[in-house]
Amino acid sequence: MAQHDAVKSSTEPYYAKLPPSVAEALRRPVEAWNVFVLGNPDLVELDATRVGPQEHTSVLNNIGAAKPIVESAAVDRGITTEQTGKVLSASLQAAAATADNINAKQAQDLVAGTSKNLIVQLVRRAYLTCQSLADARSDEDRALVAEYQKGVARGAGTATVGGMIAATTYAAPYAASFIDFVAHNAPALREYVVVAFQNQQLTQVIDAIEHMRATLTNDKP
Repeated sequence: MAQHDAVKSSTEPYYAKLPPSVAEALRRPVEAWNVFVLGNPDLVELDATRVGPQEHTSVLNNIGAAKPIVESAAVDRGITTEQTGKVLSASLQAAAATADNINAKQAQDLVAGTSKNLIVQLVRRAYLTCQSLADARSDEDRALVAEYQKGVARGAGTATVGGMIAATTYAAPYAASFIDFVAHNAPALREYVVVAFQNQQLTQVIDAIEHMRATLTNDKP
């Protein structure tokens, strides 16, 4: 209701602007709910945990550092589906909202958390694949190593090696895509780790993934 009230007099279209009849129908139950919240200790505590100014600044910094990584993941069909890519792009658009209200801040907090989970899973999957390749025993792992090396030997650019693997193996290409993604986005990932985690170990993990890919392709990171 607060968002509607802020733009109800504007002649411009806004997503928060409700038809007058709908706004008035919602106003009474919303106000009644607010009164109910004041009498419920659990809900009062929940309301008190809203993102404060300092935390919100951190949220915005995290989103800013994550943006180039999420944008890259959104269009990379090797690691995300088309639908997932659309969701990621939409989440970044939502996070870019300039409205200074609790709804916008909560949406940005959600985007920051979603981005963090995505990035952690990308790095985790790439690292687990690297661990398997360091001691390649399964047929899939050996095929992945072999196809990387064949691709480079045939003079293919390292950016296309993953596609060559996809045409020749079954399980490996999906895993290879994560290694390629992390290695390609290593600088942005390192910057994000500094902003969001302040964790040197995660930086070392990214370094290890980049080194493994360089070893597979006989290239320099």
